[in-house]
Amino acid sequence: MAVSKAQDEKNQSMPVRSIRDLIELFDQNAELLHVKRTVHRDTELMAVLKRAQTELKRPVLFENVEGTDFRYAGNLYGGRDKLARIFNVREEEVVEEWIRRFHAERRKPVPVDRAPCQEVVYKGNVNVGEILPIPHQYRGDAAPFINSAIVVAKDPKTKTYNASFHRMQLREGNRLGIQLVINMDLFFIHKEAEQRGEPVEVAAVISPDPYFFLAAATRVAREVDEIEYAGALAGYPIEMVKCKSVDLKVPASAEIVIEGQILPNTYLEEGPMGEVLQYYGSTSPKPVFEVSAITHRQKPIMQTLLTGTIEDHTLCGVPIEMELLPMLRKVAPCVRNVSLLPFFLVAVVQIDEVQPTQRGIGKNIAMAALAHPWIKIVVVVDKDVNIYDVEDVLWAIATRVDFDRDILRVPDTFGFPLDEMKKSRDAPITRMGIDATVDPLVKSRFERARPNGYEQIRLKDYLEQE
Repeated sequence: MAVSKAQDEKNQSMPVRSIRDLIELFDQNAELLHVKRTVHRDTELMAVLKRAQTELKRPVLFENVEGTDFRYAGNLYGGRDKLARIFNVREEEVVEEWIRRFHAERRKPVPVDRAPCQEVVYKGNVNVGEILPIPHQYRGDAAPFINSAIVVAKDPKTKTYNASFHRMQLREGNRLGIQLVINMDLFFIHKEAEQRGEPVEVAAVISPDPYFFLAAATRVAREVDEIEYAGALAGYPIEMVKCKSVDLKVPASAEIVIEGQILPNTYLEEGPMGEVLQYYGSTSPKPVFEVSAITHRQKPIMQTLLTGTIEDHTLCGVPIEMELLPMLRKVAPCVRNVSLLPFFLVAVVQIDEVQPTQRGIGKNIAMAALAHPWIKIVVVVDKDVNIYDVEDVLWAIATRVDFDRDILRVPDTFGFPLDEMKKSRDAPITRMGIDATVDPLVKSRFERARPNGYEQIRLKDYLEQE
C-alpha cells in the first residue's frame, strides 16, 4: 500500500515516547501486520513471528493470544528501516544519526509520581509464570525465556544507572534464572556485590520507549549513566517512576516491570536456549533473580525478541557499526559507510574512489575492521556497490576478487564467545578479510552497466498515489 508524501511527512513527525507510539507509527505507514486470529502462545506465536520476519520483514502485533488479555509485539527493531523510522532519517543515515545523538547533550531523567506501568501491582509472594504469560520460543529450549527485558541496576561504584539486556529463564514461583554475560557491567556489579555477600537490586523493564531500548543495546563506558544517555537519544529527559519494592526508578513508558534482586552465591543450571547464532547453547550455572514485585499496564503489550532473527542481529550489529565507522575513517578517510546486517558477524565496508597512490587500502581497512572481537568476516567494496544488498555484495566478491591476492586470513584470534566453530569457549578463531575493491589502475574495465538517469531515480516517486 503506497503512502502519500504528505502522510509520510505527518507520520515521520509523530512523537515516539512509548512502544504504543512506535506501533502506531508503523501502523500509520501501513507497515504493521495485525494478527487478529487467536494464536497459541507456545506453539504458534513465535512460529508466526519468525515467518513474518523472514518472509515479509514487517513488525507484528498479535491481538488475540489464547488464555491471556496481553497483546504481543515483535520485529519492531528488525532491520535498518525500523531504526530509520525511529530516528526519522533515511536508512543509509541511521548510523551517522545514532552517532550524532550518542554525542548529544545528556539529559537527566525527570521523576514522576504515577505511571501507567504501575496500573496493576503484584507484591510479596508472586508467581512469575502465573502473572506473566511468557511464550516458549524454540522447541529445544529448556523453558520459556524472557529475551526482550532490559535490566536496570544502580552501580555502587560509579553511582550511575546501568541498563542492559539479559535473558531470563522462567523457574518456579518467584524465581528467574538470569544470564549475566561475562565482562558486561552488570556482571561486574554482581561479582563485586557477591564479594560483599550482598544481593543486587534490579528491575527488568519490558516494552519501554524505543530510545531507552536502543540505549541499552549500545556499549558504553561503565561510568556513563544509561538513563541520561537514553535522554540524549530521545532529545528529551526520560520520565522515571519509583519501583514498588526496590530502591530503583524505571522508565514510566514501560508496559511491564519485574522487580527484585539477584542473589549472591546462588546459582542454578540454566539453558539450553536457541541462541543468537541459531544454535542451542550449552547449559551452565547462572545466578538467580528473586522477584519481589511485578507491575504492568492494564492489558499490556509484551514485546518479544526472537533470538537469532534480524531483530536480534540489528540490535547487535548497528551499535557495532557506530563503533567501527569513526575508527575506520581514522584509518582511511575514504570510508563512506559500514553495514553488519543481515548477520552481525559479517561487516561490509564501502569506500570512495581512491587514487593509484592508495592501492591496497582496502586490505588496510579490512584488517582494521577485523580487530573488533565479534567480527569474523570483512568485505570491502567500492561506492558503486550497495552494502545493504547482499546480492550486490556477492556480485562484487564474484567479479572483483582475485582469490590469490585479495583474501586475508588472520588465525588464532579472540572471537565471538558463542561461535559454535570453536572447539571450546576460550579457543581462538581464524578471521577473513576480502578486498573486493577495483584496482584504480584498471578501473575503466569495471564500470558497471547502468540505464540512463539511474542514479537520480527514486522509485517511490513513481509509485506514490496522490
